Amino acid sequence: MNHFACSYIVYGDSGGGKTTSLGTLDNPYIAYTDINELSLRRLLIHHPNADAITVRDWGALQAARLGISKRMHAHDFPHSAVCLDGLTETEIMLFRGQLGQSFAGLKDWAPKLIPAWRDEVLAWLEFKDSNVYEVPVDVVFTARVSLEKAEFDGRMWASIAVPGRKLGTELFAWCDEIFHIRSEAGYDDNNTPVQRYYLRTASDDMFRAKDGSGTLEIEEEPDLNAIRDKIDASFNNMTEGEEA
Repeated sequence: MNHFACSYIVYGDSGGGKTTSLGTLDNPYIAYTDINELSLRRLLIHHPNADAITVRDWGALQAARLGISKRMHAHDFPHSAVCLDGLTETEIMLFRGQLGQSFAGLKDWAPKLIPAWRDEVLAWLEFKDSNVYEVPVDVVFTARVSLEKAEFDGRMWASIAVPGRKLGTELFAWCDEIFHIRSEAGYDDNNTPVQRYYLRTASDDMFRAKDGSGTLEIEEEPDLNAIRDKIDASFNNMTEGEEA
C-alpha cells in the first residue's frame, strides 16, 4: 500500500494528551518546544523508535528544520513523521527573540512577527511535499487551546493558541487534518475511575476540526498511526478505482 504524506494538527488543553498521541506514530522525530519535558521523557521511555530534539529559542527552531531538511535530501532520515510539539511555544519563542518579551499585542505582532511565523510554519509543512523531497514524511503539529473565544463566519469558536490567534484560520486551511483531542471521565468494568481520550474530527459549536480525507469517524481513538493507515487505504482505493 502506498503512503500519502499528510499534515495534521492535534490541539487541546494543556496536559490533555497531545504529546502522548505522538507516541502512537511508528517512528516520529519530535522537535519539542515545551519547557515541561515530563510527557516527552515518558514518551521516549516507552517508544524506542522515537527520536527528539529539544528546542529552546527561535534560532534553534530554524536550525532544527534545516537539519531535518539536509538529512531528508541526503536520504539519511529514517523517520516517517516530523512533529513540531508545539506551535504554542513557538509563538513565545518568536516574541522573545524578536521583541524581547513573552507577549505582544496585535499592533506589534501583525507587521513584525506574523510574516516570520507564517513562513516558518509553511517551511515545516514542506516536509510532506513530494516536489521538494523524494521521500516526503507526515508533518504533525500540536497546539494548546486558547481560553479566548473568537468570532468567525458569524459563529463563536475557541481559537487555537497560536500567534495572533486569527492565524488559526490559516492553519485550518494549510493542514490536511485538524483534530481536537478531548478527554472525559468514566469507569472501567471494575468500577475504577478512568480517563478516556479521543480525537474529535468534526467541528462543533466551540472547536474547529477537519476530516480532510472524508474517511474518519466523528470521534477517533488518539492513534495517529491507525488514522494514517485509514487515510492511506482511502487514497489507495481511490487510485485503484481511477486506474480501473
